[in-house]
Amino acid sequence: MRTFTILALAGGLAAAGTAAPATAGDDGGKAVTPRGHVTLAGDTVRVRHLFKGAGEAADKSVGTAPRPGETVTLDAERLYKVGRRHGLGWTYREGARVAVHRTATTVGRQAIREALKDRLADAGVPAGTRFRITRGTPRLTVATTVDTTVRVSGFSLNDDSGRFEATASAGPPGRSGDAVELAGRVRRVTIDSETIKGGVADALRDKGVSDHAELDFNRYQPTMKVPAHRDTSVALRDLDYDAERKRFVARVEAGGEPPAEGLRLAGRVHPTVKVPVVTRRMGRETVIRADDVTMKRVRESDASGDVVTTRDKLVGKAAQRLLQPGEPVSSNAVGAPIAVENGQTVTLVLRRGGMLLTVRGKAVEEGAIGDTIRVMNTMSNNTVEGTVRRNGTVAVKMESGLTG
Repeated sequence: MRTFTILALAGGLAAAGTAAPATAGDDGGKAVTPRGHVTLAGDTVRVRHLFKGAGEAADKSVGTAPRPGETVTLDAERLYKVGRRHGLGWTYREGARVAVHRTATTVGRQAIREALKDRLADAGVPAGTRFRITRGTPRLTVATTVDTTVRVSGFSLNDDSGRFEATASAGPPGRSGDAVELAGRVRRVTIDSETIKGGVADALRDKGVSDHAELDFNRYQPTMKVPAHRDTSVALRDLDYDAERKRFVARVEAGGEPPAEGLRLAGRVHPTVKVPVVTRRMGRETVIRADDVTMKRVRESDASGDVVTTRDKLVGKAAQRLLQPGEPVSSNAVGAPIAVENGQTVTLVLRRGGMLLTVRGKAVEEGAIGDTIRVMNTMSNNTVEGTVRRNGTVAVKMESGLTG
């Protein structure tokens, strides 16, 4: 609430002084006294609002009421002029004053936002689209006697930026109503780099690029922002593709016609191939089962050299080092699983003609099936070489190694 000393409530106050002064008897014997404080709802200040005992002058207009929610104060000099003009016979008294307060109703942010929302919908902005007010205070103060419905006028919307301007008002024009100029912006939708990449990929298919190719943009991951009510699909202009170097340049636009935003992009196409990868982290010597392997597309550049390209070259093999899920596996990272551990007790087998000679031995080194390892004959303590077979057996060729 604002309080200030009024200079004049009506233009006629300054012209007081020619009417004959009234006496107390003119008002039926009642004393004429200032009220000190008065609250009113209407838009006109009358004599009775300022003075008690005003008699026949009570309904005479003194001037226009303050704006809703405001207070004006008439000092002794102004009260004396009002009294003289209307023949009240009030004797000037130093320090006398009357504060006139106008009641008000506040129309808050929510009601104003709802009115703006309806106006935005009329302009084609989808229902539920978020927006924010960036300039102006969304609040109206109107008289308690008027309609508080919010009206929106002077509305304009920039389709490219989503910015809007409008005037919100309630009540009649003038001192009983209120109006505020507002500006705001419709929420902008971010089109991420993956969506942009998809749009570029669609256009490159017409140039013969595979659906499975991967794209890289130069320097950064592009994004675009368009107002929420605009088309968020991506369109390409001026696409240039060098099939030999696998590089492209294009202008990407979004927001429909005319576009709300556009940018120029350059990048590279990467052909892909399918390779087998493990589905879980696998430590050294872990045997790879069929359900540990899946096929995954990777860039050709990542599948070059000695990378394993078929499932059968992984299944049944043992990891020779730590394998990470989803990563291409080089051929030297897997091998046959260890069939005989170093220090393991084995059976040495010698076949000669129709004879089969076996003796207990101890492996001096580890080996997979088919590997040649050294084994010690535990009976003779001689060390011989043999080929690892299944079930912990090692086939030897030197008879002397068994017989000692």
